[in-house]
Amino acid sequence: MPKRRWTAEQKMQIVLAGLLPEANIAAQAREHQISQSQFYRMSGMLSLRVVRPLYKTALPTGNRN
Repeated sequence: MPKRRWTAEQKMQIVLAGLLPEANIAAQAREHQISQSQFYRMSGMLSLRVVRPLYKTALPTGNRN
């Protein structure tokens, strides 16, 4: 099977769909034909690239790491 490339937007859509309260990660992974571990890698990357920088900018200046 050829390696697939996902755009950042596609990855974000997949991860955000998995964060919905009614979401089932296994079902989301099957729907997008990825493994559950791939889903969690995508969500980790999203966290590192989007959430962490937002969190750091929200902290008072003295508490940034």
